[in-house]
Formats: sequence, structure tokens, C-alpha cells
Amino acid sequence: MWDPATAKSLDEGAILGYGDLVITQTATGWIEATLPFNWYAKDAANPASAPFSLVISCATSMRGDYLTGCSTNTMQVDDFEWAY
Repeated sequence: MWDPATAKSLDEGAILGYGDLVITQTATGWIEATLPFNWYAKDAANPASAPFSLVISCATSMRGDYLTGCSTNTMQVDDFEWAY
């Protein structure tokens, strides 16, 4: 599993920054959240002038890709806003 505290790049290329939100409580309604980013490459080129990708990944279980997650969780995601 990629650990942002120890790995700043992958085979695909450098990672400029990351943000994450781990929700540990049960929610009965919508949760609004703001995720701060931890920037590795503070002096990177302006994203508008280079071919950068933004990946937004949502999962109902933090380690589900290692088959250690919960099979009964559900999630609804609505409305991402990228503000910088």
C-alpha cells in the first residue's frame, strides 16, 4: 500500500502532493469535508502549463484492496470542488 509519509513517487512518476480523509464514525447524513494538501513539490511548475493528473479515489474500506475491509459498508459521494 502506498504510504504518503515514506514514498513521494511511483512507477508512473512523481507525486506532487496528497490529501486524505479517514472517517471512522458512522454517518447518518452527508458529511462536508475540506482536505488540506501536503505538498511535496512546492516549487513544481504551474499545473496549467504541464501535463499533471489529479486522482480522486474514494473507498468504503481503507484496506479493501488487500481484502481486509468490510463487505457491508456503503458510500455516496457527491460534488467535488478543486479550489486553489
